[in-house]
Amino acid sequence: MRYAVSLLYLLVIIGTATLPAPARAGEGSWEYVGGRGGINATGKGALREYEGFVAYLLPWGLGEHGGWRLNTKANGSMGMLQGSGRYGFIATMGPGLSLESPGVPLELDGGVNLAFISQDVYDGRDLNGNLQFVTHIGLNLRVAGPIGVGYRFHHMSNADLNGRQNPGVNMHLFSVIWYFDK
Repeated sequence: MRYAVSLLYLLVIIGTATLPAPARAGEGSWEYVGGRGGINATGKGALREYEGFVAYLLPWGLGEHGGWRLNTKANGSMGMLQGSGRYGFIATMGPGLSLESPGVPLELDGGVNLAFISQDVYDGRDLNGNLQFVTHIGLNLRVAGPIGVGYRFHHMSNADLNGRQNPGVNMHLFSVIWYFDK
């Protein structure tokens, strides 16, 4: 299964690296692509998540000149959840915001994603449905040229949409990021 995750990361990186850049500034652009993995934050069970991800900068933002900038973006990911010998597919997509300042290699990142999971029971914990919502907040640090690392805390739950139990899962995720030139 480890090779499948590595192959997924490679496909996401190759696929997004071949996409054309926008013709003019302000039309949006690919911001970064990468891989991340992590563990259940509550210590209940051994749930793990591994995924490839991409972020697309949207043309709308605040604070264009000199100071801090609030960016809008579209986020997407595909990967797997693993716990107690069970494996399942996860795919997410949704809007995000990031706060950054020119010349500072640190970015505050947050967002809300709609998620689909192929299995909804891990470690004896029933997530009650294949449709989930993921909210996240994290920090990304550009460390050398186009290479960055990141930390993300995310919460996944069914938002009580099905009227049944809504246990939710909190995760600590760590990222390796490849930034496209801005």
